Amino acid sequence: MRICNGCVADLKRIRNPIVIFASHGDNITPPHQALNWIPAIYPTTAALKAAGQRIVYLLNPHVGHLGIFVSASVARLEHRAILESLEDLETLKPGLYEMQISNPTNDPDCRRPQYTVAFEERQVEEIHFEYPGEEFEKVRQASERNEHLYSTYVSPWMRASANPSAKTTRC
Repeated sequence: MRICNGCVADLKRIRNPIVIFASHGDNITPPHQALNWIPAIYPTTAALKAAGQRIVYLLNPHVGHLGIFVSASVARLEHRAILESLEDLETLKPGLYEMQISNPTNDPDCRRPQYTVAFEERQVEEIHFEYPGEEFEKVRQASERNEHLYSTYVSPWMRASANPSAKTTRC
């Protein structure tokens, strides 16, 4: 993936285990977006294993987009379980795994051994989420309309009012 001129990210060159924390309640980066890149890079489980990569995903049933990252109350058990399992990730054989947390206490503040973590082996070929094409098409059309309005009406005024010393270069 090209980031900018001279800057390329190759996901196949990552050698550390990759952990993906996604949620069905996330309407910005839902599971189909968070996981569908895997078969695009590694079309089969055999290809993933041959690359020596370990990918672990964890799916939350309800937390929203920001809750995955900043909510102290919603995803704290998952965050702790991921962090406390980092050494376990290093020992996994190459492949795709779903991280499953069992918490019989239902206490998000519990500690091991009150909760357990298991890594269930999965197949890349099983990753399939329905692509919400109609919804994305609406977003694409709205984005193109907004871009056209901005470039036609706002951008010329911004360029005219900006002075050369205020300009910065971006990668």
